[in-house]
Amino acid sequence: MLGAASLYLRAEKSGTLPEFTGRVMHGVFFKTVGDIYPELAEFIHDELSIKPFSASELIKLKKYKCNMGRFQVQPGDLFKWRIAAVNKDIFEVIAHIPLEYEFQVNKIPMVLKKIVIDGTQEPGTGAMSDEELLAACFSVERISSITVKFISPTTFRVNKNDYPIPIPKLFFASLADKWEKAGMPVNIDKEYVRDLSEKVYLSDWKGKTSRTYLAGDRGARTFKGEFVYELSELSMEERQIMLLLAQFGCFVGCGRMTGQGLGQMEVKVR
Repeated sequence: MLGAASLYLRAEKSGTLPEFTGRVMHGVFFKTVGDIYPELAEFIHDELSIKPFSASELIKLKKYKCNMGRFQVQPGDLFKWRIAAVNKDIFEVIAHIPLEYEFQVNKIPMVLKKIVIDGTQEPGTGAMSDEELLAACFSVERISSITVKFISPTTFRVNKNDYPIPIPKLFFASLADKWEKAGMPVNIDKEYVRDLSEKVYLSDWKGKTSRTYLAGDRGARTFKGEFVYELSELSMEERQIMLLLAQFGCFVGCGRMTGQGLGQMEVKVR
């Protein structure tokens, strides 16, 4: 099962938060799951090498000025927090958090005011079975390119370095790795996908790199932007496989530290 929910939180007190809140919300996620379903939180944290979820940073619904890498929150401020999962138990926990549930976000109490899990109300939310995802992607008969919008800071690992450019080989191989380790129903070999990626090229892109600070002075070289992957040299079945991985990425994210707000993405097909 794959699912994504948008949670709308209201700050109850004033306080400050780091400019990028992904690591903070990673802690909030595990605290919440641990309070509701402690055995599941322990299993995710200790047993799974690839986390079967992605969690965004707090998405600001108004503009804030940052001072020394932090911004001021006032009572009544609203934020959105998107959580997606490819694990039924995780999604069920998130989807059934009761309204008025109080999260502690760096000592700032934030109350859940609304949760959206209906794609007709908000794109990027909703639930589907693994089989529905497969059927949707393999029924597409015309695909010339896939446009991916990286909506949060994203980075890949090359040797011991951050690599802030989503070249096809890194992007699709990352998704194939996550697909395999999430135990999805169809076998997609990472090396096969890496070979296919040699025939994929970027036909257009716009974006920029920056340094994202996850905690204190711990930073990563990242990028955000929109990239068009041209698939014209692939067979239709190969294009459908690449589309499947890209759509899967909307739930698990791509690249490094997707549980800490990195690698959030949206997909369009042409």
